[in-house]
Amino acid sequence: MQVHPTFPARVLTGIALLQLVSSLVALNPAAFAWSAALILGLTGARLLTQYSLANARSAGFEMLWKHPLRNLLATRNSELCLAAELRNRSNELLVLDHISALCPPELEVIVEPSSGLLPPHSALPVRATVRPLRVGNRGIQGLSVIVRGDVSAFEAQLTFANPFVFEVRPCVTERPDFIRRGGLGRFSAPANRTSSVSGDSLELRELRELQPGDPLRKIAWKASARRGRLLVRDDEREHRHRLWYVLDASVELWSGRPAESALDIAIDCVASMIRQSLRHGDRVGLCIVAARTLARIAPGQGSHHERRLFEALTHSTSTLEADRSGLDEQDVAAIVLEHLRPMDPVGTHRMSPKNLDAIAKLARRTVERAQLIAQPEPASATPRERLFRRYLSTFGLPCHPRTTTDRDLTDREILETLMWLMTQRPDRIRICSPWPRPRLLEGLVKVQRRLKKSRIELDWIPMNVHYGQSESASVHQNLVHHTLRWRELVEASNGQLALRRLGFKNVMAQPMTRAIDVMAP
Repeated sequence: MQVHPTFPARVLTGIALLQLVSSLVALNPAAFAWSAALILGLTGARLLTQYSLANARSAGFEMLWKHPLRNLLATRNSELCLAAELRNRSNELLVLDHISALCPPELEVIVEPSSGLLPPHSALPVRATVRPLRVGNRGIQGLSVIVRGDVSAFEAQLTFANPFVFEVRPCVTERPDFIRRGGLGRFSAPANRTSSVSGDSLELRELRELQPGDPLRKIAWKASARRGRLLVRDDEREHRHRLWYVLDASVELWSGRPAESALDIAIDCVASMIRQSLRHGDRVGLCIVAARTLARIAPGQGSHHERRLFEALTHSTSTLEADRSGLDEQDVAAIVLEHLRPMDPVGTHRMSPKNLDAIAKLARRTVERAQLIAQPEPASATPRERLFRRYLSTFGLPCHPRTTTDRDLTDREILETLMWLMTQRPDRIRICSPWPRPRLLEGLVKVQRRLKKSRIELDWIPMNVHYGQSESASVHQNLVHHTLRWRELVEASNGQLALRRLGFKNVMAQPMTRAIDVMAP
């Protein structure tokens, strides 16, 4: 535990040192004695503060969560309140200041109160307001507080390692229904919900005039006799649409501030449309693609199937896998070791970050002992690296994405996914991806011809790649910001024109509108 002087103590120390030097030069015994006594008093205050804090820690100065569990299910951009306590079981009076949470940038945490007085054998209630900004496992690793004793000349920063993990799911909003010509038969039906189409059933749709090709058994003879012309019973039957959603989850789409990146908005958009389709009775499937296929869930219905889809959107889009992460095994092991030090100071004593086997052994024991949700091991080359990345996922530690792009591989994977989906005979496919580049457009020309022959509707939901960029007070940063916005505007215009020529239907055109609004003077 390191004790640091406060600002008044630094000022007094500087005055005492200057007075000491001047007294030696001027040969003034009284000034020398005064400055020496001041320095001696500050040294005694430091030792007294160090003793008081050490006594408080050994007697039981701790932080406890009031929630019975150590994990919660949260929704992105929602607010949750956690109750905690700072308990002082010693006989020391402690002054607390700058109480804050240890959390990644994907969590926005406000701790109240930020300061307080903790008498002996008492507890200070603390409330943490948490706002998750990104899907995935995000954890508060504990609280950090600056503590002073009775003498406020020195202080120490103490850290309470007590993880609390949130499983953040997508934010679902209500979306309007898009009515189009669709369904089986000759009638108009919503393309994204259960449709009533002509067919044999016990439910009467309407009585209409006899048309060429109608079977005689469908004639309503009594109604025809009353009206003087032949009428046909037109029954209705339900047709459940089969929808596939394809989400582009390339690593470069995570760029930008949390909650404002392209993939953050796309995940919420896909989750909202999935819930809308499931409530309308459709059978919904999901494909998440990047340089490889990250997840593929067959079409289904019901709340259990919706939970599976949301879990895939939450965890399959993460950057914990080795091929999507910017950290290698050595970097991940160093993060795990730094997280283990306050939780197990005895076991990590004199442990080097290069001793990967010892870190893996301790990490496995800690994961098994933690009262948190068990997470599957992310894809990696070795079992030891999978264990390290599973540790990050279990405790909600951040893992930065790779800085290089995989756009070419993603475009190829999208085309292969479309070819595979055509064998499944869905009614509609919705692709959520950035505006296609020329190479992808060439492949979409061939795919679109086969889709038209198979009568499969294809929608393109554009993603705004540069949405995370923001204006700044700097002239150079503003220049970069406006350049990216103009580039986005041109890409949106060219991509929308190219997709319309191919016969695609844009379900969402908000990115195009937002770019125009931002660039308008």
